[in-house]
Amino acid sequence: LYAPPIYGFTIKNKNTQRIITENGQKISLIGMPSAIVETHGLKWDIKKSELTFPGQSACFNRANQGYVDITVHEGSVLVLQYLEIIQDAGWNPSQTTSISFNS
Repeated sequence: LYAPPIYGFTIKNKNTQRIITENGQKISLIGMPSAIVETHGLKWDIKKSELTFPGQSACFNRANQGYVDITVHEGSVLVLQYLEIIQDAGWNPSQTTSISFNS
């Protein structure tokens, strides 16, 4: 079983965060315990949707450009940014690549 390296952080109520990404990079958003979230730059952008944990509304998505904007309108969200582009049900790259991450 392989677990790719992941960078995680939270975004709190009434804040927006821009993260630098690569096309196809996996991004997971999880309400902690709930959040109203909006995104720009994901394959399946979110428009003021509620994400909860535990629950059935976490978001597993892919970057669609060189950055992703995440706005939390209410609550807090945990952001998990995968540091390798891996093949799974949401992405099938021709090869696995590593992503350099600078904070």
